[in-house]
Amino acid sequence: MPTRAAVIARFTSEFYPDCGSTEADAYFDDSLRAVLVATELTNAEVTATVTSGQPNVALSENVIRIHQAFYETSAALPYEVPLAETSIDELSILRQKYRTLAGAPQAYYATSGVSGQVGTLQIGLTPTPNVTSSGGYPRIRFITTMYIQLASGESLPTGLDTMDAILYHMARQYATRRDTPQRMEAYDTLYRRAIATTVSYVRRRMKKLPSVDLLPKGTPRVNNVV
Repeated sequence: MPTRAAVIARFTSEFYPDCGSTEADAYFDDSLRAVLVATELTNAEVTATVTSGQPNVALSENVIRIHQAFYETSAALPYEVPLAETSIDELSILRQKYRTLAGAPQAYYATSGVSGQVGTLQIGLTPTPNVTSSGGYPRIRFITTMYIQLASGESLPTGLDTMDAILYHMARQYATRRDTPQRMEAYDTLYRRAIATTVSYVRRRMKKLPSVDLLPKGTPRVNNVV
């Protein structure tokens, strides 16, 4: 697979030679993130321990999508309880006292925290945990799609059939800011076609894999991201 540097070099040579390196780097990062969200190629398990009386757990900013969540009480089977996905708005309407409920979590929702002037991704749990993790349990296990920051010489994730979707997404971003609306629309159309082709390619490959677990064999485990 081509490297980050190779993709950026092709973009600045074939699409927009006037684009500076810093700007091209930013476009690449945004475009890779968009492609990973669409294809779900970089799935990983992320676990977080809980603290009694604390409804929120922090997740890495590299988590870009949560597919499932489980409350795990021990390492022995049966040990996991699926958590329902909800939202603050839904809870505010259907379960107005959700912030005062305590017990084993049954649902999760996206929220945020603040550290100084920096916002952080957090996941709220309801009911609020009434125990504190010891020896790694209980814990919350998330099935996620992760963003992977690539260094200049590192290759695109295995499974991408082409760099076209990333290139057209980069071009669309540049054209939105510095080119004509017609050129932006043209690159938008090309990106949509390319990402549809890439997603279809990934789905066809995944259908050929045996389904024996929630995650493909070899999926990285990212532990204790709190």
